[in-house]
Amino acid sequence: MDVQQILRPLQQFEEKLGELYAWLAGVHAADAEVASAFRRLARDERSHAAQVEYQRRLVRQNPRLFNEVALDLAEVFAGLDRIEKIRANLEPPGADEAIRIALELESSAADYHYRNAIAQLDPDMARLLGSLGRADRQHYETLLELAQDRGLLGPDTPVPSPPPI
Repeated sequence: MDVQQILRPLQQFEEKLGELYAWLAGVHAADAEVASAFRRLARDERSHAAQVEYQRRLVRQNPRLFNEVALDLAEVFAGLDRIEKIRANLEPPGADEAIRIALELESSAADYHYRNAIAQLDPDMARLLGSLGRADRQHYETLLELAQDRGLLGPDTPVPSPPPI
């Protein structure tokens, strides 16, 4: 698969995730802790999208320097679909549900970045995706801490697996 076919949906995922987090920050503006966490996450996702866009420009300028890769983008497309459905819902998720959703999205995004891409891409792409994966792990830990502080994680509560480091 052409690298641009990987980077385009990856950039869209980062952008849409940032938009979702910004929206959730606004929806939960009355809860300073939740709003602040989602604002930080939104800012980070915008930065991630900009990093991917930069890499896309490099690929466009030097297409022969980047190898074709075999990669299943199903996880990215599933995440995009999930974000679209959340935004299309007439009733926004409550703070607790928003935190749970974000935990799941961060866990699935990191899984994609690490398991499917790093081993196949050139060193520059591997560094980019590694950076995004580490950021996803930080987001996951931020959301997990927020969920724990708010008492959302009981002994019977399934918690998405943390993304690999």
